Amino acid sequence: MKTVWLFVLMVCLGCDETIDVDNSPAQVTAVGGITSVGSPPTAVDVEYTLRDLEGDDTDVLVQICDESDVCGAAWQSAGGDGTARVTTVPFDTDVPHIFRWNPSCGRVVGSSVQASGLDDSLRFRIQVAESTSSLESVPFTLRELGFAALADCTEAL
Repeated sequence: MKTVWLFVLMVCLGCDETIDVDNSPAQVTAVGGITSVGSPPTAVDVEYTLRDLEGDDTDVLVQICDESDVCGAAWQSAGGDGTARVTTVPFDTDVPHIFRWNPSCGRVVGSSVQASGLDDSLRFRIQVAESTSSLESVPFTLRELGFAALADCTEAL
Protein backbone atom coordinates (compact mmCIF):
# COMPACT_ATOMS: atom_id res chain seq x y z
CA MET A 1 0.00 0.00 0.00
CA LYS A 2 2.89 2.36 0.80
CA THR A 3 4.32 1.85 -2.68
CA VAL A 4 1.01 2.89 -4.28
CA TRP A 5 0.93 6.15 -2.31
CA LEU A 6 4.60 6.76 -3.05
CA PHE A 7 3.90 6.24 -6.77
CA VAL A 8 0.92 8.63 -6.69
CA LEU A 9 3.01 11.24 -4.85
CA MET A 10 5.86 10.94 -7.36
CA VAL A 11 3.46 11.29 -10.30
CA CYS A 12 1.85 14.38 -8.77
CA LEU A 13 5.19 16.00 -7.98
CA GLY A 14 6.46 15.23 -11.46
CA CYS A 15 3.62 17.12 -13.14
CA ASP A 16 4.68 20.58 -14.15
CA GLU A 17 1.74 21.27 -16.42
CA THR A 18 -0.79 23.79 -15.12
CA ILE A 19 -4.33 23.61 -16.34
CA ASP A 20 -6.02 27.00 -16.40
CA VAL A 21 -9.79 27.10 -16.41
CA ASP A 22 -11.62 30.30 -17.25
CA ASN A 23 -13.97 31.52 -14.56
CA SER A 24 -17.20 32.96 -15.84
CA PRO A 25 -19.14 35.32 -13.56
CA ALA A 26 -22.46 34.27 -12.11
CA GLN A 27 -25.66 35.60 -13.65
CA VAL A 28 -29.02 36.62 -12.29
CA THR A 29 -31.39 34.48 -14.35
CA ALA A 30 -34.74 35.61 -12.95
CA VAL A 31 -36.31 38.14 -10.59
CA GLY A 32 -39.75 37.02 -9.56
CA GLY A 33 -42.22 37.05 -6.74
CA ILE A 34 -42.47 40.06 -4.45
CA THR A 35 -44.31 39.49 -1.18
CA SER A 36 -44.77 41.30 2.11
CA VAL A 37 -43.58 39.70 5.35
CA GLY A 38 -45.48 39.89 8.62
CA SER A 39 -48.91 41.00 9.69
CA PRO A 40 -48.97 43.94 9.58
CA PRO A 41 -46.16 43.89 7.01
CA THR A 42 -42.69 44.93 8.14
CA ALA A 43 -40.49 43.67 5.28
CA VAL A 44 -40.61 42.77 1.59
CA ASP A 45 -39.17 39.59 0.06
CA VAL A 46 -38.04 39.38 -3.55
CA GLU A 47 -37.28 36.00 -5.12
CA TYR A 48 -34.47 35.66 -7.64
CA THR A 49 -32.28 32.96 -9.13
CA LEU A 50 -28.53 32.82 -9.74
CA ARG A 51 -26.56 30.57 -12.07
CA ASP A 52 -22.81 30.03 -12.14
CA LEU A 53 -21.04 27.51 -14.37
CA GLU A 54 -18.47 26.73 -11.65
CA GLY A 55 -20.79 26.96 -8.63
CA ASP A 56 -18.75 29.76 -6.99
CA ASP A 57 -20.26 31.80 -4.18
CA THR A 58 -20.94 35.34 -5.35
CA ASP A 59 -21.88 38.77 -4.04
CA VAL A 60 -25.01 40.48 -5.31
CA LEU A 61 -26.13 44.09 -5.36
CA VAL A 62 -29.80 44.65 -4.58
CA GLN A 63 -31.19 48.07 -5.39
CA ILE A 64 -34.56 49.75 -5.11
CA CYS A 65 -35.33 51.94 -8.12
CA ASP A 66 -38.13 54.49 -8.50
CA GLU A 67 -40.01 55.51 -11.63
CA SER A 68 -37.39 58.23 -12.32
CA ASP A 69 -34.76 55.43 -12.46
CA VAL A 70 -33.03 56.69 -9.32
CA CYS A 71 -31.65 53.56 -7.67
CA GLY A 72 -30.10 52.96 -4.29
CA ALA A 73 -28.92 50.03 -2.22
CA ALA A 74 -31.89 48.28 -0.63
CA TRP A 75 -31.74 48.28 3.16
CA GLN A 76 -31.43 44.62 4.12
CA SER A 77 -33.77 43.24 6.77
CA ALA A 78 -33.20 40.20 8.97
CA GLY A 79 -33.89 36.98 7.10
CA GLY A 80 -33.38 36.12 3.48
CA ASP A 81 -30.09 35.13 1.87
CA GLY A 82 -28.27 38.44 2.18
CA THR A 83 -25.91 39.80 -0.45
CA ALA A 84 -22.46 38.39 0.40
CA ARG A 85 -21.18 34.97 -0.62
CA VAL A 86 -24.52 33.86 -1.99
CA THR A 87 -24.34 30.23 -3.09
CA THR A 88 -24.72 29.05 -6.68
CA VAL A 89 -24.53 25.32 -5.95
CA PRO A 90 -25.45 23.05 -7.64
CA PHE A 91 -23.32 24.52 -10.43
CA ASP A 92 -24.82 25.43 -13.81
CA THR A 93 -28.33 25.40 -12.33
CA ASP A 94 -30.78 28.20 -11.53
CA VAL A 95 -30.44 28.41 -7.73
CA PRO A 96 -33.34 30.16 -5.94
CA HIS A 97 -32.72 32.92 -3.38
CA ILE A 98 -34.66 35.51 -1.40
CA PHE A 99 -33.58 39.02 -0.46
CA ARG A 100 -35.50 40.63 2.41
CA TRP A 101 -35.82 44.42 2.25
CA ASN A 102 -36.63 46.77 5.14
CA PRO A 103 -38.82 49.42 3.47
CA SER A 104 -38.96 51.47 6.69
CA CYS A 105 -35.27 52.26 6.16
CA GLY A 106 -35.67 52.60 2.38
CA ARG A 107 -32.54 52.75 0.26
CA VAL A 108 -29.08 54.26 0.39
CA VAL A 109 -28.40 56.66 -2.48
CA GLY A 110 -24.88 58.05 -2.33
CA SER A 111 -24.32 58.92 1.31
CA SER A 112 -27.96 59.51 2.22
CA VAL A 113 -30.84 57.27 3.21
CA GLN A 114 -34.02 57.84 1.21
CA ALA A 115 -37.38 56.75 2.52
CA SER A 116 -39.96 55.10 0.29
CA GLY A 117 -43.56 56.26 0.06
CA LEU A 118 -46.45 53.84 0.23
CA ASP A 119 -47.62 54.78 -3.28
CA ASP A 120 -44.20 55.16 -4.96
CA SER A 121 -43.79 52.93 -7.99
CA LEU A 122 -40.72 50.86 -7.12
CA ARG A 123 -38.84 47.92 -8.56
CA PHE A 124 -35.95 45.73 -7.45
CA ARG A 125 -32.76 45.64 -9.52
CA ILE A 126 -30.51 42.68 -8.77
CA GLN A 127 -26.99 42.40 -10.14
CA VAL A 128 -24.01 40.12 -9.59
CA ALA A 129 -21.31 42.33 -8.06
CA GLU A 130 -18.55 41.54 -10.59
CA SER A 131 -20.89 41.84 -13.57
CA THR A 132 -22.59 44.71 -15.38
CA SER A 133 -25.72 42.78 -16.27
CA SER A 134 -28.77 42.95 -14.04
CA LEU A 135 -32.44 42.05 -13.99
CA GLU A 136 -35.37 44.00 -12.60
CA SER A 137 -38.65 43.06 -11.00
CA VAL A 138 -42.04 44.23 -12.12
CA PRO A 139 -43.07 47.57 -10.59
CA PHE A 140 -44.91 47.48 -7.27
CA THR A 141 -46.07 49.79 -4.50
CA LEU A 142 -45.88 49.14 -0.80
CA ARG A 143 -49.60 49.80 -0.49
CA GLU A 144 -50.26 47.02 -3.06
CA LEU A 145 -48.27 44.71 -0.79
CA GLY A 146 -50.49 45.51 2.19
CA PHE A 147 -48.56 48.29 3.90
CA ALA A 148 -50.78 50.95 5.52
CA ALA A 149 -47.88 52.75 7.20
CA LEU A 150 -44.11 52.49 7.60
CA ALA A 151 -42.44 52.33 10.98
CA ASP A 152 -39.49 54.57 11.80
CA CYS A 153 -36.13 53.19 10.74
CA THR A 154 -34.31 52.30 13.93
CA GLU A 155 -31.20 50.83 12.31
CA ALA A 156 -27.99 52.86 12.25
CA LEU A 157 -26.22 53.50 8.97
